[in-house]
Amino acid sequence: MKKRDASLLEASIILGPERIVNILDVTGKWNRQLKLDTELGYTIEQIESCAEANKNGLANWFLVYHQGKSPKEILAERFKSEFGFGAKNRFEKNLWFSHSNESFWVNKKEDAGYYLINFIGEKEEYRELRFESTIFAMQEKIIEKLPQKCRAPLGIVLEAVFSIYDSLGILLLEKWSHLSSTRSYDGSLIYLGATWSSENGEKMMNIFKFPKNHEDSVDDFHYYGIGTVLMMKKII
Repeated sequence: MKKRDASLLEASIILGPERIVNILDVTGKWNRQLKLDTELGYTIEQIESCAEANKNGLANWFLVYHQGKSPKEILAERFKSEFGFGAKNRFEKNLWFSHSNESFWVNKKEDAGYYLINFIGEKEEYRELRFESTIFAMQEKIIEKLPQKCRAPLGIVLEAVFSIYDSLGILLLEKWSHLSSTRSYDGSLIYLGATWSSENGEKMMNIFKFPKNHEDSVDDFHYYGIGTVLMMKKII
């Protein structure tokens, strides 16, 4: 039998408000759906396990509201200019993913709602915990052994990075990148992470393609700095 879902209020108490981005934080305007008794699809036990891992320095879990929008919508909503975005908006101008042959993933949507996602942190000693320098196939095998967790979808991570920065002032994926399971038109895996602005020298976000010819390389040089943001599965 399924255990009782936790509410937004209970999650705030267990995780702490500094780990939560709610629907109001994301949309920037009052929303009738902001109710503290909202059930999250996660159990008390799941949220307690995330809080304990955070406390012990073994994880960096956040509970973040996702609007259910595609990567294109997330970026277009945030940046009023055309699909490209200037340096002042913390997103490097790079249009390869706006090409029509990439629309199948650029327009893909995930369900709206609250998600527990684990950005394991920027410190070098956390590399193994985020599966950095591990080839994609091996990452998948490791994740399969974590029955309550999965690789976080690109769109959810993309919006979370922005909303956590806007709401909490924390810039994630600054020193490492999230490798998603999404593939581009040519079959390359897509990852999200930091890059340097050529205009002002500041760290910003970008979407990249992982070279397909290096995907199965035994040389971890190609995977250095590329890890995985994990997401807690909702118990249905």
